[in-house]
Amino acid sequence: MSKKVKHLIIMGVAFIILLIAYAGVKKINENQTKKKEAKEKAEQITVLKIPTSNITSFSYNYNGSNYVFEKDGDTWFCQQDKNIKLVQADIETMLGTVDDLKAERLIEKSDQNYAAYGLNTPSQTIKIKDKNGNSTVILIGDINNTTSSYYLAIKDQKTVYAVDTATATAFQKTLEDLKQKEQTPDETPDQSTTSK
Repeated sequence: MSKKVKHLIIMGVAFIILLIAYAGVKKINENQTKKKEAKEKAEQITVLKIPTSNITSFSYNYNGSNYVFEKDGDTWFCQQDKNIKLVQADIETMLGTVDDLKAERLIEKSDQNYAAYGLNTPSQTIKIKDKNGNSTVILIGDINNTTSSYYLAIKDQKTVYAVDTATATAFQKTLEDLKQKEQTPDETPDQSTTSK
């Protein structure tokens, strides 16, 4: 066997070993990532659980406007203008946040320092009413620039939580954002045909 052939065989074996090692490292990293995600999920704190099917109305303020939504049967509409057709799936997505509202951390069990978290004058107030007549008020405070999380509290519960951006901004929607877009025809009748 020539030296050239031996060299090629050695290189081939080395390449296979590298591939196996790469696959092994990748698998280990994937497992570590899954374990980390599972741990983070387990450590999350349940702040609120209101089944979406139980919610009959909700309201919130955003960009200087107040929005009130009510449910008629299975359809959500805006109290300010009931003729506006809304994207129902978008509303269900918003409400899904309070269906199982999780916090990353519990900051403190007191409302004495609300001002420090922007909760005495919240950037957004969300009010949820269920079919049993219970009302829940969610307060969104300042952002923590270090962790990019937001401070949140449930009115009258005197507890401050830190929640992720997706949770804190779920209700940052204007009425225009929730409106069904008007459909425009993809094709128009051929105007070029002339009668004989």
